[in-house]
Amino acid sequence: MHEPSLDTSFQNEITEHTLVGPSAHIAHSPRSIILQCGILYYSIRDIPDPPGLSFVHDLSKLDRLWDDSSPQWDRLSPVVIRGVPIAIIHWQTIYCYGHNRWWRGISQKWYQWKFLVAEYRSLSPTGFWCKYCHDGVPLKVTCIMRLQCQARRAEDDAMVTRAHLAYNAEEFAHIFAYRTTGRVTRVMTDARTIAQLYRRILARQC
Repeated sequence: MHEPSLDTSFQNEITEHTLVGPSAHIAHSPRSIILQCGILYYSIRDIPDPPGLSFVHDLSKLDRLWDDSSPQWDRLSPVVIRGVPIAIIHWQTIYCYGHNRWWRGISQKWYQWKFLVAEYRSLSPTGFWCKYCHDGVPLKVTCIMRLQCQARRAEDDAMVTRAHLAYNAEEFAHIFAYRTTGRVTRVMTDARTIAQLYRRILARQC
């Protein structure tokens, strides 16, 4: 895995905050997260408010901020914990388990960014904009996210159809079931949930 180059001052800062055990003064449920540069120990009090961030006019910026294992990582994340910039890919861990109410507020955007950057990288920037253009004019990022969402729904629907064909009604009801808080067993109806479970089943069969 490629490790981004770090200048000396940044390396010293990272070493101080990540490559040692939890500091004694970190109170209130010390937590840790594995970053590309090492392990960062922090507390809930260290977590800043999630920033208001948009990439609708600069998708390359999302590519630079998404993950710290990428050569594009520029360490300019607006989320900084104990002096360490946190790549967007780690925000789910930071906010979901640190401030769940904050995660609920940014989770939809985070997943949209996840799918955007995945396709942006898999196609290359040139291939991405060749795919998402009309009459030679690049589509707006908001339009691209909508098209990606529609494509994912179509893929999920197709996977649900495959699952129904693979099992009879009784088998399907047994495999694709969940229990409510009242411990009542119900059959899944959400296409995304069924599709995710069936993908895991297929992966185990490989």
